[in-house]
Amino acid sequence: MNTKLLHSGNKNLSGKLTCFVALFIFSLGNLSASTNVSGRINSNTAWTLGGSPYIIMSDSTLTISAGDTLLLQPGVEVIFNNYQSAMNVTGYLLANGTSADSIIFSYASGSNGITIQGAYSGGYFRYCRFSHASVAITPFSGAYFSHCMFNSNGMGVQNANANFDTCSFYSNGQALSQPGTVNRCRFVGNMLAILQPNGIVQNSVFLHNTQGISNPGYTTGCVFDSNGICLVAGLGITTRCEMKYNDTVLTGIFATITECNISYNIVGIVSSGNCGVRNDTITYNKFGIKTSLNSDTIKCNLICSNTSYNILATGPGSMSVRDNVWCLPDSALIQPTIFDHHQNSLLGHIYFTPYDTVLCVEITTSAPSLTKSSTSFDVYPNPSNGVFTLQDKSYELRAKSMEVYNVLGEKVYSQLSIVNSQLSINLSRQPSGIYLYRITDDSGKLLDTGKLIVNH
Repeated sequence: MNTKLLHSGNKNLSGKLTCFVALFIFSLGNLSASTNVSGRINSNTAWTLGGSPYIIMSDSTLTISAGDTLLLQPGVEVIFNNYQSAMNVTGYLLANGTSADSIIFSYASGSNGITIQGAYSGGYFRYCRFSHASVAITPFSGAYFSHCMFNSNGMGVQNANANFDTCSFYSNGQALSQPGTVNRCRFVGNMLAILQPNGIVQNSVFLHNTQGISNPGYTTGCVFDSNGICLVAGLGITTRCEMKYNDTVLTGIFATITECNISYNIVGIVSSGNCGVRNDTITYNKFGIKTSLNSDTIKCNLICSNTSYNILATGPGSMSVRDNVWCLPDSALIQPTIFDHHQNSLLGHIYFTPYDTVLCVEITTSAPSLTKSSTSFDVYPNPSNGVFTLQDKSYELRAKSMEVYNVLGEKVYSQLSIVNSQLSINLSRQPSGIYLYRITDDSGKLLDTGKLIVNH
């Protein structure tokens, strides 16, 4: 036996084992590396990948001081260790990930995560992921989100004085509350995608949500597919959207929907009053439009081939829908597609003209708006605990009436023939939520409309 060769082989094997053990220990060291953080950041600070994950300790709040910036490098993970772990940003939080190295925010169940507040505070989030928080972020002072993902949170972003571009929201209880502009975002499987947006919602996709947008403002260029209710609306304008395979597209009051394709839904539109439906294609739904016959404007639409009824009246009164296309040649064929007094004597009359393929001569190219006289009323405080004051700023002794509705179109308050310049409105027995008011003069002319927010 060549003992020299054997000795040389053992030596080589020993070197390889030593190298392997060293690499293994180094790898374990990297896997176990972490940085515990708490207290206050009083200077510009960077969290690097080498110190990740950064763990905000149990029962503690990490504060970024006013005037200071915390920079998170790509690939960093931030862990909120328990439900009382939090981050309070009174300075600036810059989380700038990349498509290859997202910044990850992981929350213990029930954690309220990040709050951004203060005169000189803000946040910038790019390629970030937020998951399993009670509330992931509350940006009172403003923030910008790009290419971010929110997954399985109770609420993604609350009271969002923030703008969103190319973000995704999956399986959240509520994805966004009161955001600014929402552009090119995707909402999938949320209980509620957006509550009361303050800016435009555009070019976004809503898929398999229980509810899409509650109290929308201006919504354009969006796709709503296979949702429960797409829009619970009051005073909002929706235009140029594709809506298909939903339970209900729109239910509400004082809403406008125009230039949309509404097809293959169970119900297209449910109006509780004062809705504008113009220049839409409403086809192949079970019910095209359900209307309370309360001052709706239904004009210049293509309303055809809805399997149960094209239009269904749900209340007394009468309404004209003469300037619409029915894809049928005469009244005898159109009338059975309209459910009104002819089928139920307790319902009102719907009057129509038998256009089959003739286009409406009054087609518009932009969304109509609710016309009213110049606003001369203040309602304050708003939000409130349910008690509001209506102030007529003109101080004229003019008779006026006020009605308040919930988002289902149910009247919850009315006061007729108001002469005084100030009125107290008591909604304290109503549940927290958003309510719509309208003020008319004694001739019925609309003077003002708006929203009241009750927050107990």
